[in-house]
Amino acid sequence: MISVTESAAKYIKKQFEKNDTRAFRLGVKNAGCNSKKYTSEYTNEKSETDKEFIDKGVHILIDKADLPYLIGTEIDYVKDGLNRTIKFNNPNVSTACGCGESFDVS
Repeated sequence: MISVTESAAKYIKKQFEKNDTRAFRLGVKNAGCNSKKYTSEYTNEKSETDKEFIDKGVHILIDKADLPYLIGTEIDYVKDGLNRTIKFNNPNVSTACGCGESFDVS
């Protein structure tokens, strides 16, 4: 299961309207000092390898190959001073780099 906080749902739905999209694709790629990095995009395209989750009205697409790295992740929208960002609270992360850009799972 993938979940979305209220603040993330509100932000993502605004992005759907702004970008004329209806889904949020979350994935991982090999990168960084800890092997994995999150990828995300707003899209209208669903592939046959995608698993779809819906929480708080937000459609989330994750390629089945990425699912073991992301299952249980909570998508949050965080405001810190003037900075605003989407944050992934992933219970599978065993290590993360100091800059927060990459992670690894055990």
